[in-house]
Amino acid sequence: MRRFATIVAISALVVCGLATVPAHADTAPPPPNAIISEGNGAAVFIGYGDDKFVALSWTPSKQYEAATMLYQVQRSDGAMLVSKTSASSLKDINLLPNTSYGYILTVYKSIKKEVTIQSGPSKGQKITRTVTKRVGRNSINVLTLPSMVVGLISPAKTPTSITLAWQAPQYTANPVTYSVIVDGNVMAYGLTTGGFQVNGLESGKTHSVTVLTENASGAAKNNADLSIALPKPTTP
Repeated sequence: MRRFATIVAISALVVCGLATVPAHADTAPPPPNAIISEGNGAAVFIGYGDDKFVALSWTPSKQYEAATMLYQVQRSDGAMLVSKTSASSLKDINLLPNTSYGYILTVYKSIKKEVTIQSGPSKGQKITRTVTKRVGRNSINVLTLPSMVVGLISPAKTPTSITLAWQAPQYTANPVTYSVIVDGNVMAYGLTTGGFQVNGLESGKTHSVTVLTENASGAAKNNADLSIALPKPTTP
């Protein structure tokens, strides 16, 4: 399926599976519509959604840049994704499209303390122990991208018009809208129902039609396509 995300300007300020996969250090930067939470200042928490996963990353805030930090990430349904790790990113995979997911980042500072052994053969000796202290917590909600529409058809056509119909994609708990693109030109944007009539087309020509699905996070990765040949007008 062709992608037309660059054709239609998408406004988005919201983005959110039991398996997780650590992200590599060279993970691409988040898209412009990523959610960023400064929380209480302990760390910056970033998340953005694809249609089947949420990518998360975090960095310590300025006052903790030189400290040894550990992080815990929990999904709002109670699933513990990672506990007290020094890693700075992960992917929460096997998720549903067009679904909101909440995440909580708990930030710990690792502290070395010198203690004196109080009993036993080593009584009186000084040893160094590492302890962790919770210093902050951030949370974000991420909306995954929608899936494509289902069953795109053209139930009627004339020499200069095409009637289109389609069914909503799966998982429509969060609102989705549709754009209709014909021969690379945006004919409709922000539709909320599964149908549209395109007028003023050239007769006797085969037209390329795409229906693009969007939600508050952005456009679906794949889109529904049709090629429709219009008849030439009949001569009296």
